[in-house]
Amino acid sequence: MYFLWRNKPHAVLGLNDEWIPKGEIQARLDEVRIFGDAGEARYVQRIKYSKSGVSVLNQKSFKEKVRIKKLPVYRSAPVPAEKQAKDGEGQPSDVNDTVSETSRHLIYGEYLEKLCESDCGQNTRVIFPPSNLEFTTETPVVNGARSILTNLLKCITDLENKEYQLREEIKRLDLLNSDRLHQVEMFELTDEECITFVRALHESQLERRRRKNELLALLAEKDALKRLNKDELKKAIKEIESLGQQEYRCRVLSDSDSIVEGHAKVSRKGVDSSA
Repeated sequence: MYFLWRNKPHAVLGLNDEWIPKGEIQARLDEVRIFGDAGEARYVQRIKYSKSGVSVLNQKSFKEKVRIKKLPVYRSAPVPAEKQAKDGEGQPSDVNDTVSETSRHLIYGEYLEKLCESDCGQNTRVIFPPSNLEFTTETPVVNGARSILTNLLKCITDLENKEYQLREEIKRLDLLNSDRLHQVEMFELTDEECITFVRALHESQLERRRRKNELLALLAEKDALKRLNKDELKKAIKEIESLGQQEYRCRVLSDSDSIVEGHAKVSRKGVDSSA
C-alpha cells in the first residue's frame, strides 16, 4: 500500500482528493486514499501535485509518520455509475458519484509508466516530437471544447466588468436625482422650469430602472454560472492547448536506430536537440 503525503502542513490525501490533517488521520482512517502500487501513486503525484511538496510513502513510512499501529483497509477504485447499472449491480446511492482519477482509462504511455512504477523512459535519450497535429489535435471536437471553455471564461470576465459598470451608472443616476430634488427644494421654479424639471426627472428614473433591470438580469446569469471557476477554466484551456505539445520518450529504442537518426530528437545532458 502507498500513500500521498503532504509535508507542510502534514496531511495525507483522502478519497475525495481532500487533505486529511495529521491529527485527524487516526479517526478518519476509512477516508484515507490508498494506492495499490507505487507507480499509480507517483503518477497522481506527478500529474496533480508535482510542485506542492507531496511525496509517496509506503505503509511502513506512513505508520511512522502518523504513529499508528493499525493501517487503513485497502479499497479498489469506485466503479462508474453507468458500469454498475450495465453490469446489473443496481444504481449507486448517489448517481453523481465521481470516478477516481486512477480508475479512468489510461492512455498507452501512462499505462507503461504505471506498469513500470514511473521508472520507464528515464534511461533513454530518444524523444519523438509532436506530429500530425492537424489530424490529431485540430479536430472539431478539440476545437469545440476549447471554444466553449474560452467563451465561458470570457463571459465570466465580461459579467464582472459589466456588473461594475452598471453599479457605477446606477450610483451616478441616484446622485443626479438627489441633486435635482435639492434643486427644487432650494429654488423657486417657474412653470416652464417645473415642466423641464419633471421631464428630466422622469427620463432619469426611466434610465435608472433600465440599468437596474439590466443589473438584475446580469446577476441572475452570474448566479447560474457561479459554480464555474476562472482558474479551473484557464487550467482546462491550457490542458487542451498542450495537446499539440505531446512528445513520446522511447522506453527501449536507442539513438543508433536509423529512423531515430533521421526523425527523432535526442536528449543530451538534459537538453533536447535535433538528431
